[in-house]
Formats: sequence, C-alpha cells, structure tokens
Amino acid sequence: MNRPFLLSLLFPSTLLLAGDFGTIYMSATLFALLLTLIFALTTYLKNLQKENQKNRALFDYSDVPTLLINSRGVIVELNQSAQTLLGYSKKQLASQKWYEKLLPDESAVQIRHKIHQTLKEDTRITFHSYLIPAKGKVLEIDYTLSVLPAPLKGSILTLVDAPICSQRTKRSTWPKRADGTVL
Repeated sequence: MNRPFLLSLLFPSTLLLAGDFGTIYMSATLFALLLTLIFALTTYLKNLQKENQKNRALFDYSDVPTLLINSRGVIVELNQSAQTLLGYSKKQLASQKWYEKLLPDESAVQIRHKIHQTLKEDTRITFHSYLIPAKGKVLEIDYTLSVLPAPLKGSILTLVDAPICSQRTKRSTWPKRADGTVL
C-alpha cells in the first residue's frame, strides 16, 4: 500500500491500515487543536515577556528611588536611582534587612514598631527618618512603604530625597551605625 508522505507523518500506521475515516478525522482534528493551542501559548508567552520587559524598564529607569522588600523585610530588588542615592549596588544590598542597613539603630526599632501598628489598619505608611548611605553625608528622607496586594507578598519602599543634614551642631545627636560609630 502506497500512502502519501504527509499522512504517514500525521497518523500512526495502524490508523491508516484500519481505513476508518472517522478515527482518522478525529485524530487530525485533535492534532490541529493541539497545534492551535501551542501557537496560542507561544504568542501569549511572547506578549507576557514584552510586558515584563516594559515593566522592568519602568522600574529600573524611574527617577524615584525604589526598593522591593519581601514579607520578612529583606531587600529583594532596587532600581538605579536607589543605587545612586544609597551608594550601594544590588549585590551589596541583596538579602539585607532594609531597616538594619538604611536606618540608624535608634530610629529603626521605633519605625519598625510604627510600621507594624499602622499596617494592621492600612496598606501604606509614610514616615520621616535619617538615611545612612554608603558614602557621603547622612540624609533626611521621607519614606513611603506600600504593601503589595495579594497574592504578592512583600512591599515597595520609595525614598524621597530631602536636603542633606549638614547643619547639625551636636555630634551626640547624629545617627549611629550598628557598630556604634557616629557619622
């Protein structure tokens, strides 16, 4: 029996030998549906990838310093503006607790308590504190912490740059690092 090459690729030889047109037709229909599904999924994944790249560019190139924080307070990601303001790279801040790395010890405990109390009632909190960058002078910053909606876990921390604290007169009131050194 000489059968066309395309038919031998699409259908198993047992179907062709059976000669049952209904079975062959159903197999061809299922095969066409499978190809359509694969094409639709491929198109969807390409569009999702483009949308992800666009959102990533919006985050990375935003002028607002922004950090993504997981539910345990660990820095997951930060944009270029945050890296510039803080003086740290992504690698240096990855897996660090944001309040331990960025806030003076004295205010970190108070701010964490305030955040914990406020976030029970609201999904956003704004507070004012000092910022300890890697290099340079201590900054006074307005922070906004926004909790991400479900099913995402974590929050977004945005930093609004305020004037540099250069007018301090009492060195004892300056914020201290974790090792106790005064800035």
